[in-house]
Amino acid sequence: MSPTVTGGVVFACTMVGMLVGMWLRNHLPRRHLDNDTQSSMKDVSGLIATMTALILGLVTASAQDSFSKVGAAVEHTAADVVALDRLLARYGPETVEIRSTLRSAIDQRIRQVWVAEPGAALAQIDANPAQEFERIGAMIAGLDARTGNQQWLKSRALDSSESLLAARWGIFSGQRSAMPNAFLVILTFWLTAAFAGYALFAPRHRTMTGILIISAFSVACAIFLILELGNPFEGRITVSGDPLRFALEHLGL
Repeated sequence: MSPTVTGGVVFACTMVGMLVGMWLRNHLPRRHLDNDTQSSMKDVSGLIATMTALILGLVTASAQDSFSKVGAAVEHTAADVVALDRLLARYGPETVEIRSTLRSAIDQRIRQVWVAEPGAALAQIDANPAQEFERIGAMIAGLDARTGNQQWLKSRALDSSESLLAARWGIFSGQRSAMPNAFLVILTFWLTAAFAGYALFAPRHRTMTGILIISAFSVACAIFLILELGNPFEGRITVSGDPLRFALEHLGL
């Protein structure tokens, strides 16, 4: 499911928990709602809320860290692409085809990954996301370096192409969910139970009901943000493609 749908499901579950708590308050015998029961229920609800808040905080930090690393990898890749192009330019006119292939590869990737429509799904990418850089590396290896300067530039260009190859695998391996399904189900159950406990003893007036609804929506938004950050090339929160676009503008100069 998409992060939006998942967030909606979490919100619906917490609302169901709240309604169950309200229903139980109307139907349970009064002795089941005395002060001792209320005190014990607050302790249990507090324990569940603490565990949930701790887990949400840790998962959010992990998702944000992963998102930031992918963004940094994209920026590093853009710098390496420009550096590789300049190395090939210094090598000589023999690298015109290689530089053209490099430009085409970057342009193709930008079009595939950063699609035009906001919030659209990641475009389908071929089975080998680094195939074009393997080809570029083979073309560089096939250069006939005649001078010491060309040999040095060829060696540096090969190292740069291998660095790009490794970076691309690292970037695309970051496309994974930040929260496993089993983990999400358990967390949703905790939230549902917590809101049922809150509603069981909450005062009966519109202000308290509004607070519970806003709280449930806020928790659902937190789940949405975690899932969005876990998919850096999809959804409404994505890694910027501006570094690669900037690099593309400066290739072949």
